[in-house]
Amino acid sequence: MRPSDDTAPDLIDTMIRDKVHTSLASRNELVALLALLDDPSPVVKEHVRARLRQAWPSDYVALERLISETAPDRALALGELLRGFYVEDLLAQWRTLLREEDVDLEAGAFLIARYASPNLEEACYRRRLDAFADRIRRRVANASGSGRAMTLASFFCEELGFTGNQKHYYDYRNSYIDWVIDHRVGIPISLSVVFLLIAERLDLPMYGANIPLHFLVTYADAHSELFIDLFHGGTPLNRTHVRRFLREARVQITEEHFAETSARTILLRMVRNLLFIARRHDDAARAADFARFLDAAPEPER
Repeated sequence: MRPSDDTAPDLIDTMIRDKVHTSLASRNELVALLALLDDPSPVVKEHVRARLRQAWPSDYVALERLISETAPDRALALGELLRGFYVEDLLAQWRTLLREEDVDLEAGAFLIARYASPNLEEACYRRRLDAFADRIRRRVANASGSGRAMTLASFFCEELGFTGNQKHYYDYRNSYIDWVIDHRVGIPISLSVVFLLIAERLDLPMYGANIPLHFLVTYADAHSELFIDLFHGGTPLNRTHVRRFLREARVQITEEHFAETSARTILLRMVRNLLFIARRHDDAARAADFARFLDAAPEPER
């Protein structure tokens, strides 16, 4: 006899516990929980979900093994459930990050990348960014003014080979910096983020310029200002060029277009790009996830 939906929660919990604890082995407990995933009672399902949530992520390996060993329909259900737990954990980290007064661009960019790559080895990619900076450090130090930024831009685009992914512009992977670093292609904002992370390691006074329909990096000191278009090979630009682009795009020009863009704003724009791509591909599940990431932001910045 199966419990009805209005069965008292403590009774449901006892029934699940009795079914699960047929063995003291963790694996047998997980197998028993998995068998209850297709129970018709929403109350039972919710309690099973809650118990599996407790097992996540400490029993992640055992749960992943079950996916490969169980029937396809249950494997799919368990996989979707675990994916949901993973996204919930990412969202919790994302909310914490966005609440910080000084948001860490690098941490946020890797967090976004972990949406697609749960096993991402951040330390490895941070070391690669360190290595990029070390290779160009002496040449940048020997240059002066905005020439330092152009020295880095030439290295970034010509020697390292970073360029715009014009052929597959609407590929999700263009927004994940691990993939951008691996394949040396991306969209304007992701290329700019990788560049800015290297520039930060070199103590260069650079920031992102949140240009509508594009994204640039800016070098600014007491004597000079320079915009660089990394999507198009590190092309140097001045304010006249940027104003011309904005006029041609029929954008009302304001000083905000030339101001320093906060790390929070950059990260949220990256998520908006992903949401746009998901909707473009009619990918409802990803669109819902990315919308939740945007909803986690302070209201004026969503």
